Amino acid sequence: MRTTKRSNVLLAAVGLAVLICSSSCMAKEGIVKAVASDAVKCDVTFLEDFNFKAGGWSISGKWQKDKPLLDIQCRNSGKADAVLSLTFPAMGRDEVKRFTLSGSEKDYNFTYSPPWTGKGNPYNRYVLKIRLKTKDKELTQNIVLAGKDSDVTRLGAPLNTKYIKKSIVGTNEHINFSHGRNRPPWGDWADYKTLIDLMADAGIKWIRGAVGYQKDKQGNYIIEPWTLEWMGYAKEKNISLIGCFNLNPNHDPEEVRKKCRAIAEGYKGLINVFEIGNEPENFTGWRKERNYVGKPGKYDGSWNGKAKDGSTAEWVKEYVKMTNIAAEEIRKARPEVTILGLGSSPPVNHRMLELGISKAVDGIVEHPYSYYMPPEKIPYGLPYAKRDGVRVGDENFSFLAIMNSMLDYSKETGKERTMWITEFGPTSYWHGEKHHVLYAGYTEKAQAAYLVRRFMLCMTLPEIKVACQYIFLDDYGSDPWSNGANFGLLRADYSPKPSYYAVQRLTSLFNGFEPDTRATITVEKSPLHRSMKRTIIVDSIKADNSVYAYGFCNPGVPNERQLAVWSGLPVSGEFNSRFASIRIKGWKGFGNLVAVDLMTGKTFDVPVKVDGDDLIIDLILTDNPLVIKMFRTISQ
Repeated sequence: MRTTKRSNVLLAAVGLAVLICSSSCMAKEGIVKAVASDAVKCDVTFLEDFNFKAGGWSISGKWQKDKPLLDIQCRNSGKADAVLSLTFPAMGRDEVKRFTLSGSEKDYNFTYSPPWTGKGNPYNRYVLKIRLKTKDKELTQNIVLAGKDSDVTRLGAPLNTKYIKKSIVGTNEHINFSHGRNRPPWGDWADYKTLIDLMADAGIKWIRGAVGYQKDKQGNYIIEPWTLEWMGYAKEKNISLIGCFNLNPNHDPEEVRKKCRAIAEGYKGLINVFEIGNEPENFTGWRKERNYVGKPGKYDGSWNGKAKDGSTAEWVKEYVKMTNIAAEEIRKARPEVTILGLGSSPPVNHRMLELGISKAVDGIVEHPYSYYMPPEKIPYGLPYAKRDGVRVGDENFSFLAIMNSMLDYSKETGKERTMWITEFGPTSYWHGEKHHVLYAGYTEKAQAAYLVRRFMLCMTLPEIKVACQYIFLDDYGSDPWSNGANFGLLRADYSPKPSYYAVQRLTSLFNGFEPDTRATITVEKSPLHRSMKRTIIVDSIKADNSVYAYGFCNPGVPNERQLAVWSGLPVSGEFNSRFASIRIKGWKGFGNLVAVDLMTGKTFDVPVKVDGDDLIIDLILTDNPLVIKMFRTISQ
């Protein structure tokens, strides 16, 4: 979970070098020797051989002097047959060289040459995997062949939040750090320091959390010391906070002002972003149909804000009134802060904007769960206009169309606002017999892929200031049969899911990067075998068979660009690959392409063709989203 310690071997190189990556997953005795050829012009100042033993075999390797050739010697002291394989990372299928070792033979000698193109890519770090497998044992050794200009952080190695200057990536603690003190079912949240440390190690820049407050005997609102404690620790880790609190429909305006003033002033120095309310269609008794406060809800109206006659429901009208009171009171108490509001489904948010949201509200809150679909879609759009009574989004249920629809309507109704996504994410629970619930249960691999796909979509829209994944730690002890229990990046025992590592790579790779508006990126070809094409996902919502490609730049690193690429298909694992050809205008002079697989961390070279001033990239894609790094080769 923390940055892997690497060997302190120093390789002063002009071309390619080889060094050992000595993590806990490798044999302790494994070391590697590095020498490169005159053609590569590599100046290596430290050399070591590598050797290991397994299954009666002793394997040693030595790089030839002045040549990128590896001499491998296999000595047999037992009787076990074995297979020695060397796997070199490549686009699509890795290149594997296998040697069969017979237990009846004594010695074998092989020569291996890394199959890179030309002199190799100076920006890549190729992981050469050496595996010895017998019937009963298997040993794998990873060797990193590092280019002279390669850098582990540049290629997605873990980067703590103290080194991340700006990011939209966030997570939720919701109310659970506080509730963790009360043990079941929230006891897993009690160790907030360990959890916040793990957030920081993943490069997560934002925590959306509940503000804690109580009333004293005189009726004054006081701030909970526990909340101040964990929020202070998060601030020490360079993590920003969104403080969320609910509005009680039974409070009169003066009580609302009193509470908001106390919260705003009490969290000065810790919270600069306040979120008013949390899904009022579902919580705190605003609607008669939903009761979460021990008493019936107060007002009439459906979850989508539609009254029986098609007008705006009573609860939405009352909620807007109270939101405006709260926002204006916070603005008086803390003029410098960012105030967020609305926080309902897209049709409700649309109705709230139509009613008139105070200009004290700076940002629109949305919780765009995809529920049972890949992250490029959410179940709102023009085909549901009759159901919801308002027109939002487009015909394709596009996530980005919904976001733009709300931003445009906010501007049309009086104020240009930003978008703050404070909850979203898939769950990895198991359905069992629950076939009619709202959330689909995904594999942990699919959960990881869908999370980073959504994060990258959010990064393409500058108006989206934060996207907080729900939730950092599985609730309810990671109960496999509860759809509310498996949204976490961590399981309840604190073990990371694949999504933790995928997000960790994402935050590192995108540190300081923003959409490159100067580049025009076109997916010119993305053919699918007829068996791979999908039609309907659910109901009338069609699958997305396209390929997504977006370009990013970093103003602080002008000689780098990166391309986020993925298939919009559902993650299935059934098919091995699909093809995509991408044309890029505006990145003339960039080359040395290195792809980073966000699911595995694997890096591999990507060929590029130059067509006039354009770059053309032909890719083999799997289910795993890619970030392709590019480096300037021609001075501009």
